[in-house]
Amino acid sequence: MNGLTISRGPGGLPGLDVHAGAWLALEEKGIVPDRLAGCSAGAITSAFQAAGMTAREFVGILRALKTKDVVRKRIGWKARVFWITHFLKSEPIKELLDKYLPESFAQLETPLSVSAARMDPGSSPGKLFTSGPNLRAAVQASASISGVWDYVEVDGHPYSDGGTTDAIIVPEDHKGHLLILDPYRYKDYAKRDRNMISRLLANIDMYSQQEREATRAQLKKDGTPYTYIRLPMGEASMLEFDHDLINRTFDMMMEKEGFGK
Repeated sequence: MNGLTISRGPGGLPGLDVHAGAWLALEEKGIVPDRLAGCSAGAITSAFQAAGMTAREFVGILRALKTKDVVRKRIGWKARVFWITHFLKSEPIKELLDKYLPESFAQLETPLSVSAARMDPGSSPGKLFTSGPNLRAAVQASASISGVWDYVEVDGHPYSDGGTTDAIIVPEDHKGHLLILDPYRYKDYAKRDRNMISRLLANIDMYSQQEREATRAQLKKDGTPYTYIRLPMGEASMLEFDHDLINRTFDMMMEKEGFGK
């Protein structure tokens, strides 16, 4: 497919699993993109692919990880629950990105766009990072769920999860076909304990879904050729891996026809 851009949406830790399964299927079908884009879990997956990693290598890294490897609570966070800005440590994710990603966008094999939400007062809400010596920070910022992980400084400004502003990324210089891979959950927060964390994640889900719908409406209005594939995560928690999703997503993607032609 000439001029193919693969744009990967957010999904937390299980989003990495479904993106891994989808990527493995695309690789099996011989589908190679000319551009990559992503938000949050999609930013991490697309960055690893843009750096030259294969889907099998990415799956191997994920399967070796357990939730506790990247989800580490800050000491005493409950005691500061009313004024704390985040409750998980960001160092484990930073260490992974530092290990596997180059420092600069210029060192990537495939052009990449990642989104993040700028958090300083009075600033524009979102930004697409496509160049510069800040690749690792930009990807970490895109994946740093607001209120869960701390803001990440990029080019002197604080950024957080891009899911609320650019869940589906369309690069400005995109030409050709757009393949959107979008994880989604069945989780119903109304049926769960409405604690602070549940309310936070529910609000993120709501704003992210609104942004998705607005982007798809704009694509139709512009006449942009695209394929939209939802990647089901069931009721997976945003903060827990579910490596069984890798195989389930792979099987689902292998059964799909047409989008690779």
